[in-house]
Amino acid sequence: MSHTQDLKIRNRRTRFLINPEFQFRFLAFQIVSSLITVGVFFFANSYFFSKMKEAGQAVGLHENHVFFKFVQHQELAMNWIFIVAAFITTALLALVGIIYSHKIAGPLYNLQRYLQEYTFKRRVDKPLKFRDHDFFPEIAEDFNMFMNERNPPEGDKKEPAA
Repeated sequence: MSHTQDLKIRNRRTRFLINPEFQFRFLAFQIVSSLITVGVFFFANSYFFSKMKEAGQAVGLHENHVFFKFVQHQELAMNWIFIVAAFITTALLALVGIIYSHKIAGPLYNLQRYLQEYTFKRRVDKPLKFRDHDFFPEIAEDFNMFMNERNPPEGDKKEPAA
């Protein structure tokens, strides 16, 4: 492999933060949604255990009864489970958020670069193409049809009617 080919391969690594402003906002939404969801379940769980304690008091159990110790132990165990679940869920959603925002920001970045090239050169050398796994491939197809109508290849130009 030549030195030039080696450099091309190294320069093709994926940059996950293409549009950091958009991607961080997307990621923040993911994380906040995750924390709100976990918080709702945490409070539902706390409500459940408070109802268990009320049920024990309603039947006249003394506050030192083994039932209350059992409920307290279970509540503490569930709180730790929720903390671990919140951390794992938030981390996974952050990872998914970066990947999905990349699939949205990437095509928009390519479209922006394409438009800038057209603006400065008044032509482009190749059609707009998004990566296979990106979202919105139909935008590239429609945009290429628009550009072909606007600027047909040299051999396809229509002659004005006489």
